[in-house]
Amino acid sequence: MPIKFIYFDIGGVFVDHMSAWGSVARELGVSQNDVVSLFLKHVAELDRGTLSWNAFETILYQELHPRRNLSAPLNVTFVSNFTKIEATHAFAHEIAKKTPIGLLSNISADILTLLKKADLIPDLPYHAVIASGALGHIKPEKEIFTVALEHVPCLPQEVPFIDDSEQNLAGARKLGLQTHHFQTHDPEASLREIRDLYREVS
Repeated sequence: MPIKFIYFDIGGVFVDHMSAWGSVARELGVSQNDVVSLFLKHVAELDRGTLSWNAFETILYQELHPRRNLSAPLNVTFVSNFTKIEATHAFAHEIAKKTPIGLLSNISADILTLLKKADLIPDLPYHAVIASGALGHIKPEKEIFTVALEHVPCLPQEVPFIDDSEQNLAGARKLGLQTHHFQTHDPEASLREIRDLYREVS
């Protein structure tokens, strides 16, 4: 089955975002584990768009009682400490020359805007941008994948989806998409596997 479209996740694929909490925690003077635990407690609401980042920042100060305040809003500080995964950016530019690509991510509108401004997402002509915050549905829910497939004129089997979460990939497979589990901390190995498959079926 030929590949006719590729969807990329953003966090964990184009950027290493979870490690940014270490920098946020150090600036606040609190435990990184506490910050990450609080984030994971509320991440679904943030991604769904039912909790704003300003509201989450208020919760963080109320629950963690940091020794210091951040010098910028939480969402800005968070994104400013993301690490760009250069190998995936290069791969997306390479693939986009011959195959339409899109973004399919659990992400709020303000974080997506900050990522674009910071050049943390490849500057490419995406044929579809499926962001959970705009839809009110998050991966691995069926609805977000249904919308993603409505944006591409091909069969699910012809659409690989690259994500760092096995849970999200399992949701995609239920609708028939090809899936690739991306290893954030070993991007080169992940991309070798994806390139091999791409050569086999294209």
